[in-house]
Amino acid sequence: MPDIDQIVTRRYRSATFSSVQSSLRQLGSGIVTIGVGMVLAMVGFDSSLPQQSWKASIGVAVVMLGFCTVSMIVCWIVSSRLIINQQTDLDVLHEVERLRAGGDKADVDSSVRRTVERLTGLPYEECWK
Repeated sequence: MPDIDQIVTRRYRSATFSSVQSSLRQLGSGIVTIGVGMVLAMVGFDSSLPQQSWKASIGVAVVMLGFCTVSMIVCWIVSSRLIINQQTDLDVLHEVERLRAGGDKADVDSSVRRTVERLTGLPYEECWK
């Protein structure tokens, strides 16, 4: 993401992206923790008991296995639909280096142009102003 932002704004703001990512991860972790607590409360889980009821044991198993399964499916779907991959990121990095070295935007390779336009959502001429 910082590389794509850099080709649009000419600014390298990786620390900003890292802090936003960290904040969202912590927010998501808090929301999931609250959700897990609510589900366990609904199935009768009580941490003060030496042994849980059958319903609570099944609830714990469903939370653990269900969360992992749903997370893997969501991650697989999202990652399969991403435009950016190792090759497109490398194309963007090379283009940023070329432009920084004084390269002319008119000399861009057509495949790199298409990649930049797909990733930024802007015409290539609007990038790197």
